[in-house]
Amino acid sequence: MVLKYKNGINIFEGSWDLPRSFQDVEVFGSTTAPDGTLNRGSIYMTQQKVELRNGRDKKDLPLTPLAPEKADPITFMVDAIKNNKPIEGITALEINLGVVEIIEAAKESIRTGRAVKLK
Repeated sequence: MVLKYKNGINIFEGSWDLPRSFQDVEVFGSTTAPDGTLNRGSIYMTQQKVELRNGRDKKDLPLTPLAPEKADPITFMVDAIKNNKPIEGITALEINLGVVEIIEAAKESIRTGRAVKLK
C-alpha cells in the first residue's frame, strides 16, 4: 500500500505468512540538518530493541518498557475502562477511525485499479 502525503510517501508492506511473533517494523526517512546536509536512514524496531540505521552503521536507541497495563492493547483498554482513564495512544478512537479509512480506501483502490484520495 502506498500513501502519498504533501511532503513524503509511505510504503506499507505486509506479509501474512510470517509467524505471529514476528512484528518487526522499519521506518525509512530523511532529514535535513541545519547546515543543509541531507541525512538518510531508518529506525528498525523489534520487541527487544530499537536501532537507528544509516548504511552499515547501527546505533541502539534506548527502549523503556511499557508498564504492564499499557503493554497490551486489550489490557490497556480494560484498565482504562475499569479506572475511568482516557483511552489514548494506539487504541484512541481517532487513530482507529483513520486506520479504517485507509483500509477502506485500499480496498476501493484494489477494486477500481485507481488511487483513492483521502479527505
